Amino acid sequence: MKPEIKRKKGDRAWWFVCGWATAALLIAILLYVSGGIAARVLYMKGVIRDGSRTLSVIESAYTPLNGVYSYNPTFRRLFDSCVTFFVPELKEEK
Repeated sequence: MKPEIKRKKGDRAWWFVCGWATAALLIAILLYVSGGIAARVLYMKGVIRDGSRTLSVIESAYTPLNGVYSYNPTFRRLFDSCVTFFVPELKEEK
C-alpha cells in the first residue's frame, strides 16, 4: 500500500496567484482605456492643442485603442459616453 499523501495549505496558492495576475491585467487595461478617455477630454477642452508634440505622443501611445474605437461600435458608444460625461457640450452637438 502506498502511504497517504497529506496536503499542505500551500497547494492552492497558485489559484491566488492566477487571481491576482488576472486582476492586475484587468486593472492595466482599465488604466490604459481611462488614460485614453482623459486624453480625449483634455483635447476636447483645449488643454492639448491641435498639432502639438504632446498630441502626437498621445496619438502614438493610444494607437491600439484607436483601432478598437474605429472597428467596434459598442466600444465607440461607451467611450464617447464617458467623454460626454466630462465634456457635456458634446452631448448638445449630437
